[in-house]
Formats: sequence, structure tokens, C-alpha cells
Amino acid sequence: MKKILSDTNDAFKYLKELLRTVDVLNVDKNTIINALYLGWADFEDAVQSQVAIGNNIDTIVTRNTKDFQKIGNVEILTPKDFIVWNKKLKD
Repeated sequence: MKKILSDTNDAFKYLKELLRTVDVLNVDKNTIINALYLGWADFEDAVQSQVAIGNNIDTIVTRNTKDFQKIGNVEILTPKDFIVWNKKLKD
């Protein structure tokens, strides 16, 4: 479901709620250099992969799994697969 935010107040409210659930990780010079050396077609995906590795993140959740290559021990899941996986952990 795609939500379109109609005004700035809605956007801020949504972001504040989102930040209760997720952490925002830093990107530094080494992260960018490592991402560049990957040579991936989608640079933003390369940066995300390097942030995950640098912060010992074990899972990336994305609708765009095809652009992510296997990176270390990081698992790439669709949102649907993540929900199923997460539900199994709680059961």
C-alpha cells in the first residue's frame, strides 16, 4: 500500500511514527568508498549493503530484491517474506 502524504504535517507525523520502529544508521566516507568498489548498477543499494555490513545488520527488507546481490551474511527479504519470517519467530 502506497501512502501519499498531502502536506508537511502529515509527513512529519509519519516520519516520527516510523522512527519509533526503525533506527537510522550513519553513512561515512568508508561506507561510500566500499559501495563504489562494489560496482553495482544501483549505487543506493550498494550504500545500503555497506551500511548493513558495517553495522552488523543481518537482514535488509526491500521490495527490490533483484538489485541486491548476496552480501556477506546479510539476508535480503521482501516485506511479505519478512512478515512471514517474523511471525514464525514469535510463534
